Amino acid sequence: MKNKMKFKSFLKKSIALLAAAILVFTFFTLAGCTKNPVDDGSSVSAETKTVFFKIVYEDKTEKTIQINTQKTVLADALSEAGLIEYEKSGLYTTIDGVTADFSKDGAWWCITKGGEMLNFGLNDIKIADGESYEATYTK
Repeated sequence: MKNKMKFKSFLKKSIALLAAAILVFTFFTLAGCTKNPVDDGSSVSAETKTVFFKIVYEDKTEKTIQINTQKTVLADALSEAGLIEYEKSGLYTTIDGVTADFSKDGAWWCITKGGEMLNFGLNDIKIADGESYEATYTK
């Protein structure tokens, strides 16, 4: 009877120890697999990219700016170059000091790549070396 009780006690301790070991192993395995929980879009890559940004103003004059950056998102690269200021709403209404006020006169900035309108906001556009983008003042 004593041997049976000792065996049950040993079995319970062994199971508890094994369960604890599995928990510790799982915790460290999952901790190594998680992504960065805070991705505010301002991540920086090790490589410097050159991006061209053409601005077409209301009077149809144009200016192309070469941006050399390590940023990975267009909004961050433009902000770093001093061309836009972050808006809490996520919309960028001022580019190169010129504000397009849709509520006032229906004006807005149309962002394109190779003449094609983009379906993403500036915060969502991943950039690569040599790419060109355009911002056209539109009414």
